[in-house]
Amino acid sequence: ENGMSFPWWHTKEDTLDKVDLNVLLRDTHVIARILSGLVSEDALPIDNLKFITLMLNELSRIQEGLNPDFDLSPIQQRLEILKNLYQAYQAENDDSETTHRKTMITAGTLTRITYTSCSPYHQDPALNQSPFASFQMAVKLSPESCPAPYYLAVKTLFLRQRNRLLDEIEKLISLYTINK
Repeated sequence: ENGMSFPWWHTKEDTLDKVDLNVLLRDTHVIARILSGLVSEDALPIDNLKFITLMLNELSRIQEGLNPDFDLSPIQQRLEILKNLYQAYQAENDDSETTHRKTMITAGTLTRITYTSCSPYHQDPALNQSPFASFQMAVKLSPESCPAPYYLAVKTLFLRQRNRLLDEIEKLISLYTINK
């Protein structure tokens, strides 16, 4: 387990005929207890540094299976910069409202770019997919393994997704370099 997937999340197979009311009640109690703990905290227990490390590990794993035409290193480099900036910012700042807001923005953006393949203004389909699913389609793909038009289409999609992530990461980098 890479720590990045959540197999218990709902799927289209989850229909009302599968609901066990005792399990539902138990889960509701668990969720209420968790929420009670969270709302009583001054700040949410978010570990963006650990999440960035998980992202980097997953991107490295994907990169191992990619043809050299598909390069994730620009994303990895920018994530390393973000990680360093975020770490320095956290060390320099107190528990202010601004610090918490930046932490939440970072967590939300990182989660979204890891688990979706569209803009923040569109809804991804509710599919059980792995992290960075839009890069997974290029794994083990080569010009020799498929028709040229398909290879070009995957490469185009790959580059668009890479640019989308780079843009989002760049916005986060700006968050920690402008108006500290």
